[in-house]
Amino acid sequence: MLGLSTEQTLAALGTGATQSAGMKVVYGSMGKSLHAGKAAMDGLLSGFLARDGFTSSTEPVEGHRGFLHLFSPDPAPWRATEGLGETWYLPRDGFKPYACGSLTHPPAQALLELRAEHGLTPEAVASVDAYVHDYVKTTTGLTEPRTGLQGKFSIYHVLAVALADGAASIAQFTDARVVDPEVVRLRELVTVHVDPDQTKDSARVVVNLRDGRSLERHVAHNLGTPDNPMSDGQLEDKFVGLVAPLLGAGRTAELAKMCWEFEGLSDVARLLAPTVPALG
Repeated sequence: MLGLSTEQTLAALGTGATQSAGMKVVYGSMGKSLHAGKAAMDGLLSGFLARDGFTSSTEPVEGHRGFLHLFSPDPAPWRATEGLGETWYLPRDGFKPYACGSLTHPPAQALLELRAEHGLTPEAVASVDAYVHDYVKTTTGLTEPRTGLQGKFSIYHVLAVALADGAASIAQFTDARVVDPEVVRLRELVTVHVDPDQTKDSARVVVNLRDGRSLERHVAHNLGTPDNPMSDGQLEDKFVGLVAPLLGAGRTAELAKMCWEFEGLSDVARLLAPTVPALG
């Protein structure tokens, strides 16, 4: 009916499928952002519909052919309410300092720290060995990304741009940066090893230099995790880096100040107003 091409039809199938519950197969595509945002939107929509009289099953989670039975061969409904009102997980949430898959953050941080501490240049490096949790390699082990989105889920690309640019921000994950010949060359210097001693938020990186020296850094808990939280200054720096290109420096600074003072605002609408880019 829409006259979609073969490529567009595949994209539509993937987009529809990941909205069912989120699928890792869409990592490296726009689907990764869609299924998380769409789930939040659907939750809000469901609340609005219920408020206005929309009905559904009275046992959607635990009932026969309900959510738990569809997605688990041995569901445990009691876990949904375990610690309810007593255990709070929101304070254990973290923030992402880098614009790539969180699993790549520990080795990225290790390499960025070594680069800054020793003034490393790509020309001085013979190879890079990253020792990581098994899940890191299986989820972000794409060796030859072709797009910026794929680069976000390639530990090889993340480490290559960390070495080349000393950063892992938005500029490092564009389509152009992924296919840059120098970045491609640096990706080939990276070897990823599964290390049973590493967790999802830890990594060990060894940089072997052309002069024969080896430099090593172990990150026990990467920056942004509850065990190594970002400072207020680091959070604001990231906010400014993301927002200023859209809103301008002045409006971004105003918005950042209001965010820090959120609890004291008399009207939340004051916070929303500066988020709209100026026309023209």
